[in-house]
Amino acid sequence: MCYNGETWQRLNESNRCVCAVGFLGKQCEYSDGKDTNFMAIFHEGRSHAISPRPVPRILIASEITARISVLYFNNNKNQSITIEKGNTEHDLSNSVIPSDGIHLAGVELQSAVRINVYGFLYKDRRSEGFLLMPVKFASTKYIIPTLPIYIDTFDEKNLLALSPVYQNTAVNINLKLKSGSITFQNKQYRDNDTIRIVINKYNTLQLSHTSDLSGTMVTASKQVIVISGNQCNYAVSANIHVGYCQTFIESVLPTDQLDKMFITPHISTRLNNTVRIQAVNDTKLTINIENRKISKSLNARDYWDIYYNTTAFIFASDDILVISYPHGLPGGKGDPFMMTIPGINQYLYEYDFQYQQDFTAT
Repeated sequence: MCYNGETWQRLNESNRCVCAVGFLGKQCEYSDGKDTNFMAIFHEGRSHAISPRPVPRILIASEITARISVLYFNNNKNQSITIEKGNTEHDLSNSVIPSDGIHLAGVELQSAVRINVYGFLYKDRRSEGFLLMPVKFASTKYIIPTLPIYIDTFDEKNLLALSPVYQNTAVNINLKLKSGSITFQNKQYRDNDTIRIVINKYNTLQLSHTSDLSGTMVTASKQVIVISGNQCNYAVSANIHVGYCQTFIESVLPTDQLDKMFITPHISTRLNNTVRIQAVNDTKLTINIENRKISKSLNARDYWDIYYNTTAFIFASDDILVISYPHGLPGGKGDPFMMTIPGINQYLYEYDFQYQQDFTAT
């Protein structure tokens, strides 16, 4: 079977797959992550009277000059931009930043060439970036990863946001809350309650709560794009953290694009990391860290946090989502951040990165 290509046969040889552009593997089952169509949505980030909203930005990785059409959700108008070497960033209107509820917040990107796109919330010391998922990889089922609120200076919130790819998309959000409730459209929802709503394309729904939202399940009748994160967090208990709190934001991988085997990377500039392992179904875990072997069973939609300062190998009996939160560094040398760990079967042969021109890349 060829998933993304055609089957052909040569004399005295077995059938082989010829992969479509952007796909690889013996059965063309893997993608290089590039595409021409993206939807960029953000959460509201951190804003207070003494701390204004972050600047939303896109960063484009392309080997050649890329001409991109930017369609804003709020006015349905196209803006044309050109991305080339030395000009890889583009600031977006603040209209793409949502608040709780449903808003016309986001942009759709159409490129003449295949590209990678990164979203970025720029805000001095509390800037954060994330890789955008091409629209073709959007799906109908997601499990939400967040962390506890490890900060009590302000009323910081965990956030999830989603936007449908098509009109008239029915979305069910089955909440998993540690405590309290979420108010949506003047109704309170508690743990295990389900928010049911129909959302149209170019609308973005944001929900927030001071509780951990991990394990919340999003299912939809048609494909949706989902992100999650936190307004500002330390990734570790406030009594032992170092550095400043940081905005967290990541694209959430659909449950049909997860894996069972992971290697959590050692980041040489970070002393410690929190890794959250999020189960979708009942799962048995085996984790190898140096000379230690740890076994753990998780019920469906439960999670487990591990702390490490070296490489860890994670094996699961069922698909899991793995998120790493490297801790901050003392002396203002680095803040915590949120990072999705890809499964071994999602590794590629090459990667295109793009980073803030005034930032240091590692």
